[in-house]
Amino acid sequence: MGVTSTSATITGYLESLGSYRNASAWFEWGPTAAYGQTTSMQTMYSPGTFSYTLQGLNPGSTYHFRALAVPTAAGGTTVHGFDSVFTTTFAPGLKLSTSAASSVAAQSATFNGFLTSMGSSNSVNAWFEYGTDATFGSSTPQQTLNTPGNFSYNISRLQPGLTYYYRAAAFSNGYKVYGQYSTFQTTSPSPVSISTSPASNISANTATLNAYVHSLGSVRSVQVMFNFGPTPQYGNVTAPTSVTYPGTVSFQMTGLKPGADYYYQAVAQLPDNLKVYGSSNVFTTISNSSLSVTTSPASAITTSSAILNGFLQDAGSSASVQAWFAYGTTTDLGNSTEIQTLNRARSFSTVITGLAPARTYYYQAIALNPTGGGRSVNGSISSFVTGGSGPTPPPAPGVPTFVWMIMGGFVIVILILIILLSSRR
Repeated sequence: MGVTSTSATITGYLESLGSYRNASAWFEWGPTAAYGQTTSMQTMYSPGTFSYTLQGLNPGSTYHFRALAVPTAAGGTTVHGFDSVFTTTFAPGLKLSTSAASSVAAQSATFNGFLTSMGSSNSVNAWFEYGTDATFGSSTPQQTLNTPGNFSYNISRLQPGLTYYYRAAAFSNGYKVYGQYSTFQTTSPSPVSISTSPASNISANTATLNAYVHSLGSVRSVQVMFNFGPTPQYGNVTAPTSVTYPGTVSFQMTGLKPGADYYYQAVAQLPDNLKVYGSSNVFTTISNSSLSVTTSPASAITTSSAILNGFLQDAGSSASVQAWFAYGTTTDLGNSTEIQTLNRARSFSTVITGLAPARTYYYQAIALNPTGGGRSVNGSISSFVTGGSGPTPPPAPGVPTFVWMIMGGFVIVILILIILLSSRR
């Protein structure tokens, strides 16, 4: 057989036609002895060799095949040869294997694989294929591996008491390779029943996860917890709650991010560590985008002080909001007032002093949700002018003071002369 990383030529031998004039010959093949695929048929008019070249195979993978033949005349019986095996060559340097499953429960298990070599690749995408037979049919999300070593994936929502087939897979530099397939059997169904309920009391940073225990079966108590995280793979688990009778179970989540999606799943753990899972749900925390503030006109303006005014229109989802003003003699502002804490929508004010008379000042109201990721919102920039006439302007440049005095005296002399002349008449 001519075997490469993606192709192989399989060969059979028709030993006899018996009393028939001709026969159709072909091959069954696949990743297991269950085969699953067939080649096209060839018509044989005499005993001898026949072959078929398989294309699009996976590098480093084992395949089973066998030859079959059936007389073309009606009533003929199909005969087949023995099972044979070949393995395609590995993609350059990329190698991995499938390890035994672990943490097997009624509805969940952990798939394990080992990336033996990355070849010349800097990173490799790895995943698992699984199903209830050797055709698999389902795949886990891909993981990016940057070094050789173990990798795994916890799969849930399996069916209790069934045999599952799975294998590790990897892709890099245009090559896809598979590890050998492995099997495991989930444990028998549990009489314990739990479902995941909708989340409640959702705010920007908190939410209540809910579940309902429908039945405890024959056990006295179970530990109920929640898988949760920002992706369907969760990544976190809450502290367990002991449950001794059917009913609602809740857990208060804190420290969440505003406007973010969170996935969660109820889990009941029996005394023998068997776990039963509810469905996967998702909720979205409230965004802080509703936080809103406006700048109001300044009041009580004097030559050296003023009252800055603002209005918190919406506190968003926060229990309290920090508010203050920025101000200055230009639109760059540059100065800030003390922070005020507001717990509802309302007006707020601050007195500023030490201002210069007859000057224009600019100011702006600002609000911040202290638990909302540090994002502040601003009102528009407004302005006001302090009272007073300002400092006396200096004389016009280039005219000395004594000149002004001479000109004033000259005017007085002229006025006196005019008065004297008028009196003589």
